[in-house]
Amino acid sequence: MIRKGLFLVCALLIPALLLAAKPSKSKGKNKKKAKTEQTDTVSKKKTSDYEKLFKGKKCQTVKGLVTIHKVDGEKLYFELPMSIFGREMLLGSTVSETSNNDHGVVGYKAKDPLHVTFAKEGHKSVQLCLVNDIYSGDGKDKGIDEAVRRSSIPGIYRAFKIEAYNADSTAVVIDVTNLFMEDNDDLTPFDPYSTFGYKPFSRTTSFQKSNSHLGDIKAFEDNVTVKSYLSYTTTVTYSNGPVMGKIEDRRAFTALVTRTLLLLPEKEMRPRIADPRMNIFVTGKARFSSNMNRGTLPVYYARHWRVEPKDVEAYKRGELVEPVKPIVFYLDTNLPEAWKPYAREGIEQWNDAFEKIGFKNVVQVRDYPTVEEDPEFDPDNLKYSCIRYAPLAFQNAMGPSWDDPRTGEIITASVMVYHDIIKLLNRWRFLQTAAADPNVRTMNIPDSIMGSALRYVLSHEVGHCLGFMHNMCSSSAIPVDSLRSPSFTQKYGTTYSIMDYARFNHVAQPGDYERGVSMMPPRMGLYDEYAVKWLYTYLPDAKTPEEEQPWLDNLVRSHADDPIYRYGKQQIFNTLDPTSLSEDLGDDHVRASEYGIRNLKYIMKHLNEWYGEDDNDLTAREAMYKYLLNQYLTYINHVYNVKGGMIMNERKAGDPRPSYSFVDGDYQRRAQKFLIDQLHDLDWLDDPALLKELPLQGNLSVRVQRILVSCIEADKGSFGRMIDPAPNAYTQLEHADDAMKGIFRHTYQGKSLTPRDRSNQNSYVDMLLMITRLAPKKSSEKGIADDERGIGFAPQLDPNGWNISTGNVYAEALGDGDMMSRMERQLEADLFGTSNNPEEIGGFGYFRSLTESLSPRDAMYYGRLLKVRDLLRQKRYTGDQDTRNHYELLLHRIEGALE
Repeated sequence: MIRKGLFLVCALLIPALLLAAKPSKSKGKNKKKAKTEQTDTVSKKKTSDYEKLFKGKKCQTVKGLVTIHKVDGEKLYFELPMSIFGREMLLGSTVSETSNNDHGVVGYKAKDPLHVTFAKEGHKSVQLCLVNDIYSGDGKDKGIDEAVRRSSIPGIYRAFKIEAYNADSTAVVIDVTNLFMEDNDDLTPFDPYSTFGYKPFSRTTSFQKSNSHLGDIKAFEDNVTVKSYLSYTTTVTYSNGPVMGKIEDRRAFTALVTRTLLLLPEKEMRPRIADPRMNIFVTGKARFSSNMNRGTLPVYYARHWRVEPKDVEAYKRGELVEPVKPIVFYLDTNLPEAWKPYAREGIEQWNDAFEKIGFKNVVQVRDYPTVEEDPEFDPDNLKYSCIRYAPLAFQNAMGPSWDDPRTGEIITASVMVYHDIIKLLNRWRFLQTAAADPNVRTMNIPDSIMGSALRYVLSHEVGHCLGFMHNMCSSSAIPVDSLRSPSFTQKYGTTYSIMDYARFNHVAQPGDYERGVSMMPPRMGLYDEYAVKWLYTYLPDAKTPEEEQPWLDNLVRSHADDPIYRYGKQQIFNTLDPTSLSEDLGDDHVRASEYGIRNLKYIMKHLNEWYGEDDNDLTAREAMYKYLLNQYLTYINHVYNVKGGMIMNERKAGDPRPSYSFVDGDYQRRAQKFLIDQLHDLDWLDDPALLKELPLQGNLSVRVQRILVSCIEADKGSFGRMIDPAPNAYTQLEHADDAMKGIFRHTYQGKSLTPRDRSNQNSYVDMLLMITRLAPKKSSEKGIADDERGIGFAPQLDPNGWNISTGNVYAEALGDGDMMSRMERQLEADLFGTSNNPEEIGGFGYFRSLTESLSPRDAMYYGRLLKVRDLLRQKRYTGDQDTRNHYELLLHRIEGALE
């Protein structure tokens, strides 16, 4: 035991002796090495996942609502604070730069922003969700409320892996590169209403991710923005009947887009329940009522800005007060300098209406601020409302807005002013008022007059931005004679609402301007002041939307029987109500159109003289001649829609106006007589002094003539619109008799027929054969519907439509002359029953769906065909030889079809 213990001691001493025998230098090295190894181990343990994402890389970081990290210019990370989960936001996209604004203009938002929220799923993932805000309970039954909650949870739009937590675990980091660097239709730069967005153009795109890259990033307290350069190849094909070809074929296209994530107000605005009797945009909801007798209730909130007084007590006392938050529009730096004063004036004039309800300085206009003045400002940020200028040959302006989907509070709005709006205004001001106003009898209308017209455009579009829809019946409340009164027009202009599509005073006659008759719409109409009062009056004593309703309802009822304050909806697909038309003036379309056509005849005689040397190459004269024909058809269309018309009213129980009433029968008879008289008075459209100056283009008045025949024959009765029980009703049979007598007027008189007469009768017989199905019906391509948002200044018809006010440089360049096809399609719908069903009147309220009339129209038109046959047999030997040959040919066709 002693020996074994001694051996153990010696064994333990040997390593110690060996270490003691080594030089001191070597000992120091080993100590240093051991220390280094220990430090490396500790360092590796302290390098977090968060640091690994950014350490040793080129990283740009901005902090705000969300902290954004852009790494090596290729990766994008959101650092989401825990406090952001569950907060509701808007995610929207704006075009900031583009290589071709025919696909989408700078400043425009091609799609509505997404209503989103972030949700955290455990420790591994974050979800970007789309909020379902449509459904709610009424708060009176917990079971219903809980069932609704479980039935409308946010839908997962994107899922992201949590890459790391920050140091104190108060935020998570996710990789959002793909969200901003992919071809996402919800955030697309391609505007569906751009030049290449719809017929006759067909556009295909292919995303080029390798040619795309991230741009600037910004972060602020309530929003963040990410800019992305997105590249595509595009192919655009034009197809319009026999004219077709490729505009682009796999052409490179790049757009810089700004995506904004904007926090919605934590304190929601109190909604205002909408009224279908007012011209307001709405946000729709569905509420599940606990009332056993009510079921699911539709609820509509009126879209409007949060305008609340700074001093509520002063407001109650009737003093003018400023709002807590004004409505600010920033004026595009690039807007032409000559336009800016008129744009500013048109926007700020809405303050006149706000002052009448106790607010001042509500609507403000500011120039784009410098970085020093506002480092946060970016016109493409969803947060800012701007007046944007678009250098595009598009004859329009638009005023869209975007709201908080929960309440209808307007968060942001933009006005898009396309360059060729001035071309449209020049044309309208000339064609509608040159006969009366000597100042516009020129190609180069004075800037002051054009500026006044531009002011009207901006004011109209800002009205949309404030939440107001078109009110198409305001002009029809004015007696036609009042439009020739200096005192009336200087006070009220051409309409009671600038939200109407009522333009310049085409009723005014030569000499009226010198008497003081105004050519312009009002600065602010009586109806517009009333609409501002309804939508923006602050009701401090009301605590809920329901408590506001008695006051709002009383306001509407107090004006319910006054035509000045009637709301007439924009009619989208087809026309029921002739009092709610576009481009009309006055309460009598026959008289107003007579005045308008008298002016067009005057202009036609003087067009060469007034354009003179300013139109050296005659191109302006040629274009104006076509536009004049279109203006003429606009007047014809107004009168045509009187026939079979029904006056429609949104109403509540107890309102004095009926839901609908029929247009007076005598008024309809006058309308039919007017159309027939026009058919026999078309020679002025072929003014030889003008046409000999223009290039050979065929006889465009023949197209007008054929449309007139259709207008005379079409009874608009396919949906029962001629079924009027009134004693003086204009029946289908009487209407058909008048049409035949008018078209065969000279045949009844035994006269020789002119070429126009023969053409009219050929067209009439063609229609009878098609209606009675004795001849194959021609096919017709459907036209696209108007922009459902209803926010354009000019009618948004297809570029080849009969109303060419939108214009299209490509259609013109390719020789498109089909400017009247839209009206022809409308007439074909009325003649042959091919219109869209249901018929819709645009706006908040009801859909008017009318079933097919039970009247035996086929049999009636068959009888009409027999009458034509008998008349031709009776008159076959009257007139000159051309007339007799014409009668024989018509008889041959009719008798052959009847066999």
